[in-house]
Amino acid sequence: MKTKEFIRKVKKLGFNVNVKNIKGIWIENSNGSNVAYVCRYKMYEFDTVFFAFENIPELKKVSLFNLLVEYASTPLDEREEPQKFYLQLTTLIATGTENYLNHNTTNGSFVLRGRCQTPKWQTQFTQAEIDEMKEKFGVALSDFEKIPVTDEEIE
Repeated sequence: MKTKEFIRKVKKLGFNVNVKNIKGIWIENSNGSNVAYVCRYKMYEFDTVFFAFENIPELKKVSLFNLLVEYASTPLDEREEPQKFYLQLTTLIATGTENYLNHNTTNGSFVLRGRCQTPKWQTQFTQAEIDEMKEKFGVALSDFEKIPVTDEEIE
């Protein structure tokens, strides 16, 4: 289970999620009391030994427990989405020109356009996809700058 999916599902149950601690994810009830904790850097480690956990209604407690088990059982390398990048052409383009690599997902073609990703136009690429393009087309893509996609921009 991906971390973002875990957080979304926990929030859907009505809990707050605190991810400020790099070591783990804290789940809190509406008044800020700790309900559970799951480790981000080790598998199979989580904790529900909190007074607030005892007071959760049974069905909600079971749902949260199952999410904790699923996330804690997920291998560490499968918890995070790979970083995505825009590829912006940096040479021979006038200022203000739409110069981001776009992949037409219906016919496989590539064009330079804006960086808005749609179901038809892919503009965000993982490093693996970039490497695949380089190999498939025999190009270095050295005229393109990799611009990291922020979490807010991920489609």
